[in-house]
Order: sequence, then C-alpha cells, then structure tokens
Amino acid sequence: MTSPGAQDRLSDQSDRRSDARPPAGAGLSRTPPPEARSPGVVPVPLIFLLSVCGYFALQVVFRVLSADNLGLDEAEQLVMGQSLQAGYGPQPPLYTWLFLALQPITGESVLTLALLKFGLLAVTLCATFRLCRQLFGDPLAAAVAALSLLYLPQVFWESQRALTHSVIALAAVALASTVFVDLVTRRRTRDYWLFGAALAACALSKHNALFLPLGLLLAALLLPAARPALLDRRTVWALGLSFLLFAPNLIWMALNGEAVLARSAKLGFDPSTGALDSLSAVGRALLSFALLPALLIGLIALAPDREGKPTWQVSLQVRRLLTLALGLAASFVLLIVLAASVDNMKDRWLTPFLFLAVPVALAWIAPRLTRRRLRMAAAVAVAIAVGSMAALWLRQFLPADWADPPNMEAPFDLLATELPEDGLLLSTSNWVAGNLRLHRPGLSAATPEYKAVLRLPPTGPVLLVWRARDGEAVPQALEALAEEALGRSLPADLPVTILEAPYPGGVPTLALHLVQVAVSP
Repeated sequence: MTSPGAQDRLSDQSDRRSDARPPAGAGLSRTPPPEARSPGVVPVPLIFLLSVCGYFALQVVFRVLSADNLGLDEAEQLVMGQSLQAGYGPQPPLYTWLFLALQPITGESVLTLALLKFGLLAVTLCATFRLCRQLFGDPLAAAVAALSLLYLPQVFWESQRALTHSVIALAAVALASTVFVDLVTRRRTRDYWLFGAALAACALSKHNALFLPLGLLLAALLLPAARPALLDRRTVWALGLSFLLFAPNLIWMALNGEAVLARSAKLGFDPSTGALDSLSAVGRALLSFALLPALLIGLIALAPDREGKPTWQVSLQVRRLLTLALGLAASFVLLIVLAASVDNMKDRWLTPFLFLAVPVALAWIAPRLTRRRLRMAAAVAVAIAVGSMAALWLRQFLPADWADPPNMEAPFDLLATELPEDGLLLSTSNWVAGNLRLHRPGLSAATPEYKAVLRLPPTGPVLLVWRARDGEAVPQALEALAEEALGRSLPADLPVTILEAPYPGGVPTLALHLVQVAVSP
C-alpha cells in the first residue's frame, strides 16, 4: 500500500514531469507534516479550522448585536461601495469590491461588513497555519505558531475593532506568502498562477501590502536553494497575470493622481525632516508593534520546563527564506521613509509586512518549544482571543463617564429619521455620510474624497450635513462639493437645521447641522 506521503511525492513528480520541470530536489526542501494519528482522533488541521471559524462566527454575532451604527472605516465603505469602480480614492478597491459582492446576499448592512471583516481575519489565520506547516513538522506546533498572530495588538484588537483595508491586506499577504513557499518548495504550475493572483490581491488591498511579497521574491533570488524556482518562465506568467489583474486600478490611479494622494499628508512628508526624526518615528512605531509579542515570546521561551527536546523539526531553509524576506521588506520601508522625510508612522502600518515575524520568531526558538511551552503559548493566544471578544462586547456597557463611547454607538439611527428617504447627501465626513446612508439607503452620498455619484444629476433634494463642532456656516470644502453637484453657487441665507441626539446612556450628544437645497426641475 502506498503511504499518503509517498502519494504526495508521486503527485508532485507527476505534475513536474507534465510541465517538463526539474525534480523537487532542485529547490527548497520542506518538512512534510506528519499525518500519523490514532484511529478516531480528530486531526489538528480540522480542529484549528473549526475553532478559528467558530470564533469569528461568534464575533460576527456579537458585532451585529452590539450596535446598529458604524465605525470610521466601516462607514467609509457605505460611501465608496455605491457602485463598481476601478478605483475609489486613496484606498485600493478590493475591500469595496468584496463588500459589493456580498450586498446581493445580505445588503448594505452591519452584518455584511462584519462577515467581510471577520471572514478575512479567519482567512489570515488559516493561511498562516498552512504556511507554518512548512516551518514546523508538527501540526500542533504549526497551529500554535499561527495563533501567535494574536499576540499583536494590531491583530487581536485594532483589526477586530475598527480596521478594514489593513485587514484585507493582512489576508492577502498571508495568502501570497503561503503560496510563495509552496511555489519554491514544490514548483507546481498551479502555485505560480496562485501566486500571481495573490500578488495582485496584495496590490489591490493596500499599498503597503506589496513590501513582504517583494521581499520574498528578492530573498528567493538571493538564496541558491530557492533561486531555481524563480528562474523559470512560469514566474513571468505569474507576474503577467498579476499585472493584468492590477491593470484597471493602475490605469485609474494614473488618471486620478490627486484622489490617490488625498491622504498623503498624514505621513508627515516634510523636506525639513531630518534622518534622525524619520528614524525616531519608525522606532516608536516598531516599539509599539513589537513590544508585547517580544515580551510574551521571551517569557514562554524562558519558562521553566524539565521536559525533553521537541519531537519536531523546523525547516531551516524555509525559516531562512522568511527571515530574509522580513528583513528586506523592513529595509524597503526604512529607505522610503528616509527618502521621503516621513516624520509620522503608525504601528498598524507595519502589520501587513511584519506580522510573520511572530511565527518566525517561534521558529527560531524552536529548540526550546517543548510540549509544555507550546501549551503555554496556545493558552496565551486563547486568553487574548477570549479577552478581546469580551472587551469588544462589554465596552458598550461601560458608564458614560468612564471612557469616550465607540464611534459605532453614535446615534445616527435617531438622527437619520429627520432626513428624507431619497436625494443626494453631501458631507465632509465619511463617518457621517456612511452612517446616514446606512439608515437611509435611498440616499446617495458624496464626500470630498469620494465623488463618483456626482457624475449623475441628483434626483432629489441635496442635503449638506456637517458636524456642529465645525461651526454653523457651511464649511468651505462642503460648499465647493455642493457647487460641483448643483452646477451653480449655493443660494444665500439658507436655513440651517440642527439635528441632535444623545449617545446610549444619555451622554455625550451628537449634533449635526443640515442644509437642504431643492433641485430645480
């Protein structure tokens, strides 16, 4: 009888023979995950898959039950996702395309956004587990290494609480990295095509999602064992497929440079910024990103344990490839920061190209990862996961004077009742426009960043809405947007209506100013 491992090798060899390619020994070696287990025992991969999917399914339920309004990034999707476009603004379009794809099933709703976000986080963990199977011969060690992503605050808290594009960037890079390791270890034709598609997904998810895939490509060229996999005509096919998939958005960006760069100011580009200031900004972001996982991994590695050495092996070549790729990706970013004189860097911007540093760090301390320490590492990850779920759910019950209420608890559902059922909503805030559209889906909405709906003449009244804290007069940016929509100047002395409603608990109060302009027939 042929063993499963032998069948897998025969399948790989058959695939390579059909493509007239050299045998697997010409590329990176891999540590095949052992599959031997007692009859009736549920395999670790299935347990991991069910646990991850079950956890994020609960997160979807809790998100839908917690609040019927949207956070900043979620509300932005209600403004962007009004039609299918090759591009929308400063953010790449893939997240919005997926949001549009789900709308026929679940509509423009909190449920749709929750399914998309938590589904992508589940994809990230499952793809990372698949990658860690190439690092660790033991599936249990691979599962713990994948769960170690939860050591990152940007994953266990920020991604679940507020982020959107960073979440899809994380999933895209995890998939691209996993497929790339398969490509250099197995050299199957399908892996080249999958890598091309995953690379395009990275480019379409968030601009900083390209750094790690580029690091992987360069690392493979630098490593003799991996180089033959790239010096193959199928690499050109993969890159060609990636370019074709990315081309529509690339053309759109070339024609809409101002929209693409609308948020570049938040990076703090300043020619007067010195190299030390840029390095300081990177250092602060890196410290915030790496401090907690470094402490946790250090404590796990140093925990007292009298057990023997681990029974699994780490693939040294895969570990070397990933380590070099992480170093190269970080170097790319550092060079760009120094060249552009950036003086502002946020830790979450590092996540799509440094998140694999956590499982790779575990691979480096593998000689100390006994079964007991693995159980400790898994227990820490589970505690973090449960704690973040509880915190996200319970924060809505905090007394009003304990902390500022979450953005998703703002009473837009109450304020929207004062608006007409249809028309054109204009606002300087994506958060305001998206939340009001959520409760008045008959309204189309435009902001200075997202103006695609202005191509069509408004079919109802034009509503100008802005935060009361911005003053009673129509903000200049909103006035310019209204003139673009109307094709004429705003009438003088338009009456201003104040919309006001309290947050849950009675305080604080959200106040909006509203100006309504009738459209001439």
